[in-house]
Amino acid sequence: RAVFQPDGTRRALKADVQHSDAWDRQDRGVADRVGSDVIPNPALSSALDRTVHVTRGGLTYRDSGPRHVASLGVHLEQTWLDGRVRDLDAFVDRRALRLLPSASLTYTFPRDQRLTLRYQAQTSQPTLGQLQPVANNSNPLNVYVGNPDLRAEPRHTLSARFFHFDTFSLTNTSVAVRATYTPTAISTDRTIDDRFRQRRTPINYGSSWRVTGNAAYGTPIRSVRTKVTASATAVYQRQTERVNGEDNASDIVRATLDLGIENQRKVWLAVRAGARVAYNRSTYSLSPECDRSYVRRTFYAEGSAELGSSWFLGTALDLEWVPEDVFGASRQLPLWSAEVSRSVGAQTRLQLVANDLLDQGLRVRYAAAGAFIQEERVQTLGRHVLLKLIVALSGVRR
Repeated sequence: RAVFQPDGTRRALKADVQHSDAWDRQDRGVADRVGSDVIPNPALSSALDRTVHVTRGGLTYRDSGPRHVASLGVHLEQTWLDGRVRDLDAFVDRRALRLLPSASLTYTFPRDQRLTLRYQAQTSQPTLGQLQPVANNSNPLNVYVGNPDLRAEPRHTLSARFFHFDTFSLTNTSVAVRATYTPTAISTDRTIDDRFRQRRTPINYGSSWRVTGNAAYGTPIRSVRTKVTASATAVYQRQTERVNGEDNASDIVRATLDLGIENQRKVWLAVRAGARVAYNRSTYSLSPECDRSYVRRTFYAEGSAELGSSWFLGTALDLEWVPEDVFGASRQLPLWSAEVSRSVGAQTRLQLVANDLLDQGLRVRYAAAGAFIQEERVQTLGRHVLLKLIVALSGVRR
């Protein structure tokens, strides 16, 4: 790495060359049990060695001033993916040469306002599991077969962030947007039969978009010594898969709004309460009858107190409405936990934790992807209490 910057100037030119090697290995042995005998199954077993060599070099021009810092760079990247499926004696050899530009600008406005813009091009190599050409039938209804012909994904990322902090009113505002475009994404070729058994294989197919945005605002109410916070997050994702030989373009939208209030001076007591609303929508070009949208609503409250230098008390309550829009069953799900802990030495803490005090015994999670929406209901232990002894190597931590 070399930097050329004449004395007394605000401009600099940096030249750099980097080389890296990453090696990994994956062994997957499968055997069949026949009576009391265990017989290896070579047709479903696999072992893959993979080495990724990356050589990267280029120039970056940097200009800095009283209010701005700007840079513009271009790098040439040579990648070589060298792999071998040992059981099948098959080889993976992928080489690519790409030009990767980058640019950034940070500008500081008066009154503690800052704007940052960035653009970067990069590549992402396929994983070991995506490369192995052997069927994984651990779930017979969802068989996965890797593809040794996969190529790396080129990605283009553009981001912007604005931040402002008013030192007089102690009000903070931030807004950020990030967009990632992949022209030839690693997608999925999915085959589903009339009994709903599917077989999945990763392929380089189509383009994908992912745009995320978030905004946050916080301001104190000095008359009652509290602070009000508001945050919003939005995610848009578009990708294309092949389902039974046809294109299926999916659009997934998630948006969350969170409003909270908390005490301003947290000397020994911290209290926070608020509400959160999350909107989710998934649409599919191939099967519009499977389009779904739902809203999750949550009220939360939490508090903690430090009593002297030894005792700590904490509790949290989430009251969530599980929607009926997706799978036709809705319910309220209150989750309450509490904690009491005490320091019994310089590096030791005794902690008593109670989970699910209202004995609900259930967790509900949702997941949406390019070809499905999934609700997962997990039966948990219900009400239970744990006694922990925590020993820290450097100081006591809760």
